Amino acid sequence: MHTTLAERVQRTAPVWPAGRAVAQLPLAGTLTGQPWLQVLDLLDIGVLIVDAHCEVQHANAAALAANQGGGALKFHNGRLQLGPATRDKLEALVRGALRGQWAMLAPTPPEQPCAVAVVPLLGLSADRAPAVALLMGGDGRPSRLALQFFKQNHGLTPAEAAVLDALCEGLKPAQIASAGKVAVCTVRSQISAVRNKTGARSIGHLLRMVSGLPPITRHAAPQLA
Repeated sequence: MHTTLAERVQRTAPVWPAGRAVAQLPLAGTLTGQPWLQVLDLLDIGVLIVDAHCEVQHANAAALAANQGGGALKFHNGRLQLGPATRDKLEALVRGALRGQWAMLAPTPPEQPCAVAVVPLLGLSADRAPAVALLMGGDGRPSRLALQFFKQNHGLTPAEAAVLDALCEGLKPAQIASAGKVAVCTVRSQISAVRNKTGARSIGHLLRMVSGLPPITRHAAPQLA
């Protein structure tokens, strides 16, 4: 028996628990009604599309579901619910994204428990107005690009970045020291520097921060700003 593409999409679409129907977000942006936005509902990560004023123009199904729980970014009537400091940071990153810059909003628990990638979407809407995608962090191992942003945003040195990569691979400090032919105290000092720069309370906390990075990727990455 053959099935159509529409039937296959319907079967694989998210199924929300009874009594927790995902309400449609009332938006007045130029993206409303664009049929290609339905593709975002097939993604397992929350995606918000915002304008230059950080007003939510579109939220995919995963973002709407997360908004009902403990999502990385809470919003209501198209307005992001952020504290003043986090909003200032996000607005600065959105301004950079409108100039074509990729960036990442670092997690600030409990207000924003996961990192959020800030990605430019230039000329996306019908009237060619620029927009910005906010990709929420998820569980699991981060993509190489997301980890690169994380290390860059926190100002890690090449040695500290290499140690973080090794920790993400599951290596212990002694194993990292042996592989790099350095003293264990050197590796522990580098781990301490990484924790200080990222605000991690422990190695376990650091790895949990990294596991919450958004799974972003791109085929031809331009030079990072």
